[in-house]
Amino acid sequence: MTKHPFAKRKPAPTDKEVLAEINEAAKLFGMKPSSLGMLALQNAYVAERLKRGGSLTLATLHRLRSYLDVEHQRRSKKARKAA
Repeated sequence: MTKHPFAKRKPAPTDKEVLAEINEAAKLFGMKPSSLGMLALQNAYVAERLKRGGSLTLATLHRLRSYLDVEHQRRSKKARKAA
């Protein structure tokens, strides 16, 4: 008997964890959290909404993390070429 594919998944992160992730990425990329939200989700208020107790859907979280992954890879390649 095989396990359900979702059995291995971690629970969804809390809103505070997502906000911390946004703030970390914004610092790393040298921008404000609102600018990061605008670039990633076309929503400059996502960080502010999370601060006020709002939440994100899993689809929005996936879009945000996908953007962060792509942006991190792009900046890493650019840094390697400069070195």
